[in-house]
Amino acid sequence: MEKTLTDPAIEVTIVTKTIARGMLEKYKNKHFAKWARNESISDKDLSRILEEMSRGLLGDRLGAHLYKKRMGLAGRGKRGGARTIVLFKQDEIALFLYGYSKNEKDTLTTGEEEQLRIVAKEFMRLSAAQREKLKEEGKLIEIKE
Repeated sequence: MEKTLTDPAIEVTIVTKTIARGMLEKYKNKHFAKWARNESISDKDLSRILEEMSRGLLGDRLGAHLYKKRMGLAGRGKRGGARTIVLFKQDEIALFLYGYSKNEKDTLTTGEEEQLRIVAKEFMRLSAAQREKLKEEGKLIEIKE
């Protein structure tokens, strides 16, 4: 059975939700961007990780929409490569918060994980205008690829 919508406000809401669905906002923070640059990790590499995550290959769950995701580095593969901590909410937002090489650090401490969860929760509370301001200040960098 087909329904005809007569209320224009409902039509606008439905159209807006349909257009917005599937649009993932992709960011990295300033600290992560510097680390990625030093490790020769491109936005294209980061986008590949997010594509994997969108297909359900999320990595280790840390809570508060945070995941630890393995990433191969040139000549080292995933096992000897890097680990990235990503705030990821399917079809909505992704933020690379922290990265480290496996040869630098074996794993995160409980305290580091807790701090990252706090940051993730605070970030999820930001409005679009607040995220835009962080972008203008250079604290939040959009992933272009």
